[in-house]
Amino acid sequence: MQAGKKIVYATDLADTADNRKKLTALAGDADVLFCEATFSQDDVRRGTDNGHLTTRACGEIAAAAGVNQLVPFHFSRRYEKQADKLYREIEEVFPNIVRCD
Repeated sequence: MQAGKKIVYATDLADTADNRKKLTALAGDADVLFCEATFSQDDVRRGTDNGHLTTRACGEIAAAAGVNQLVPFHFSRRYEKQADKLYREIEEVFPNIVRCD
């Protein structure tokens, strides 16, 4: 990173309209957004019940905020051997991600 770059880090937040609005505003035009994607879209109910974002929500927030790059992280251990599946779900809505395999 270099001086003048905008980096945003977001974790442990529920997927609510209010949180999306706040995070989208905070991350607006960021160079890099580090954002949790704890649960697969298949497990949206777990995300809701546990106060975490799904892969789709992570990608949608990045797209709405107009970030340059997205670094998704904080995947649930249940997907330990399925990281590629989670990355693909995110890329369906926001393709410019950094994979941390």
